[in-house]
Amino acid sequence: MRNTAYKLVRYLKLDLITYAKQKLSFNVEKPSQINFKTGQIVIHIRNGDVSNQPIYDGFKVHEYCKKLVENKDQVYNRVEMDKLGSDRQCQTSESALDKVLSEVCPKHPEKEVHLVSEDKSVSLERYKNISKKYNIKFFSSDINTDFYHLATADVLIGSRSSFCIMALYHFTGKEFFYPHWSLYTCLGLGTKYDQTNHKPFRNI
Repeated sequence: MRNTAYKLVRYLKLDLITYAKQKLSFNVEKPSQINFKTGQIVIHIRNGDVSNQPIYDGFKVHEYCKKLVENKDQVYNRVEMDKLGSDRQCQTSESALDKVLSEVCPKHPEKEVHLVSEDKSVSLERYKNISKKYNIKFFSSDINTDFYHLATADVLIGSRSSFCIMALYHFTGKEFFYPHWSLYTCLGLGTKYDQTNHKPFRNI
């Protein structure tokens, strides 16, 4: 996917999120029942099979992929990229979320902070310090409901997760924050072809 995406961004000279929203019409179906307010500050956390795995900062890999996108002489080499750090999907560090929320929450004091994840019990334990600080409400539901929750956020704080990237194509809110990860970069985010206002952050 990365090998195809970065070449397409080079060809279009445009990030693929912007391109898709210009060319395609995305609609997300509202579930029959929801137990949350839409239009809030929503955090997505990748749990599941990576719940007990280390947390990785993807800045060096992001820089590698940025050169791929911006320099036509660069060629994708997975072995070389992996030498710069793990590119696995992973959770987001509590300290990274704290930094982003400290920027976002004062600008939106009227909004609730929701955390959406596959396994709520894991998230409750891992993020217990910031949950008190920002009065975070934790949610875990079926795939369609969680997807709708992300897509209808006003501010979305993303994760190193392909599920979150798919929701980004349907995202109708104002701000998106994302941890450095090769897949975001190969879609053109954080490169000279990026026409979104999305903001990366270090996952440390």
